[in-house]
Amino acid sequence: MSYLLLGDGSKIRMDELRELPQLFKGVELVAFSACSTGLGTTNTKGREVDGIGYLGELQGAKTVLATLWPVEDMSTSMLMREFYKAREIGNTKPDALRKAQLALLMETFKSEDGYDFTHPYFWAPFILLLRQIK
Repeated sequence: MSYLLLGDGSKIRMDELRELPQLFKGVELVAFSACSTGLGTTNTKGREVDGIGYLGELQGAKTVLATLWPVEDMSTSMLMREFYKAREIGNTKPDALRKAQLALLMETFKSEDGYDFTHPYFWAPFILLLRQIK
């Protein structure tokens, strides 16, 4: 079963996350940089299951960083480092993500396996879900 691993080592199952009252209320940004966090799925009984990105938004996060397909650990680490570096110097979340994606696109980061991280597979799955606040 899928779960969210918290910094203290505790786990919250996806079905529990849906039931918690506003777990991320007031949080500016929740980053789910693991594989396919921006996608829902269908369970074995044919029912739709919300993706963790949507659940983060549902639980009150103002912005959720999520992914649209499986991501590679090394390129994700590079992208996240560039994203937070851009945020630290005052870029908006969308601008920071764009700059982080461009950093992978324009540079020739090579993994130990020889991957060239300029390919869209490595930087394009990252999206921002911005909650509409009324």
